[in-house]
Amino acid sequence: MSIREQIAVYLLVMLKGATVDNGYSIGFGDNAKRAERSFDEEDLPACSLWLGNEDAEPAHGISTQTMVIDVEAHAAVNSNTVDVTANELLADLRVALETYNLDLNNLIESINYTSSEPTYPNDGGKTISVRVTYLIQYTTARGNPSANH
Repeated sequence: MSIREQIAVYLLVMLKGATVDNGYSIGFGDNAKRAERSFDEEDLPACSLWLGNEDAEPAHGISTQTMVIDVEAHAAVNSNTVDVTANELLADLRVALETYNLDLNNLIESINYTSSEPTYPNDGGKTISVRVTYLIQYTTARGNPSANH
């Protein structure tokens, strides 16, 4: 399995661990998915992990990759105002992805939060969404994406 795929697996495990029982405001649990474009209202809250573009910087015997990841979180609008719900989703995503994970940290050099973007519902809308973007840097043996260097 490539290092890129291993990173995705660990990130998804971290997102699935984001539950109200584990201290998160909204949480995702088993509704954390990969590359899922839409969710039914009864499946909310939920989130989707997207692996994006990757840049590489080769050096002697190694290649250092910088990969973009996006996570989109969705929740039903509740009694809170939509901006409070958006901030709770953002906080849950950041805690889930930025909490130290030994397995993930053994694969990567860094994970850096770069931006977020809430998508507010239209009048009468029932779903709020937040997208976060991270840059993850990791190194592989040159020519072998499955070997960590």
